[in-house]
Amino acid sequence: MIGRGSPSLSATFSLGPSPKDLLLGEGSNFRYVKGQFISIPFDMNESLWSYRLKVKAFKINAWFEERARVYEKLGYCFLPACITFRNWDEFLEFVDRGGRRKFVKEWKRISKKGEIIDYVVVMEFQKRGVPHFHYLLVVKGWLEVPEKVTTFRGLGIASLEKRIKTLDGAKKYLQGYIKKMTQISLDQYYELVRRLDNRKEKIRLYDFGRGGDSRRLFTALNKGWIRFLYSRFLKGKWNWRFEGGWLEYFGMKIKAVWDSVCFARKVFAEFKGFVAEWKVGGYVVGFEVESLDAIAGGWYQLRSILIQAYG
Repeated sequence: MIGRGSPSLSATFSLGPSPKDLLLGEGSNFRYVKGQFISIPFDMNESLWSYRLKVKAFKINAWFEERARVYEKLGYCFLPACITFRNWDEFLEFVDRGGRRKFVKEWKRISKKGEIIDYVVVMEFQKRGVPHFHYLLVVKGWLEVPEKVTTFRGLGIASLEKRIKTLDGAKKYLQGYIKKMTQISLDQYYELVRRLDNRKEKIRLYDFGRGGDSRRLFTALNKGWIRFLYSRFLKGKWNWRFEGGWLEYFGMKIKAVWDSVCFARKVFAEFKGFVAEWKVGGYVVGFEVESLDAIAGGWYQLRSILIQAYG
């Protein structure tokens, strides 16, 4: 899979202003080369928190790039909405009633003259410290006002803004709130965790309708090497999926292999390279690839072989 003309790993990605290390993994010196090490932090710090927020922003941008253009062509509109809570008690009551996913589910159910096709929602903290939510809804027809949704009824203030009919307008709206999400401080996050007091197993600062995406796109984009391959080769394609740590592409499966090492009272992850499996006839052929550069360099040659073999 090693080939000439390998795309440089320092290349920037068009989905938002992400630095090169965001595509690969935390730490600009890490390049997915066999034998490289990265430290495993046990405690969150500002640097790691900033990196994680950028990954979240990357995934939201991917949602927009993958789906928004299709929705525009289908004639759907983008509807901005905001639900705000006056205090922490109202916010926590909203969570206890089912939170933002149940809110959207009930909103869909009561909107008899319209339909919520998809959505993305981003959390922002108000100046008084209480979270609120900004939605960008993909809609058809007309929706009931948010105050009629049982999950939210009696809890704070909701607003619906003017419908956005252009892709550029929707992108501008969404980018504004993605930027605000990436400015959430670690202290604000810890306060959110403390207030929720084990109400939720996972605390998300964003969410979106996942639709029928069989690729497991948003799980895959948690991996730095997948983000790189996605940005170069896989964006907008439906001939791949991510399952159990494996990238499945036609009849090929690729997986990153790691090992843990303790040294000087610290824990490090050692990158052992990639393993690949290829089904040939009734057999599975396995081989190793030492770097992400090697995979990227031979991608188009590999793709042509796989297409010939699997159509």
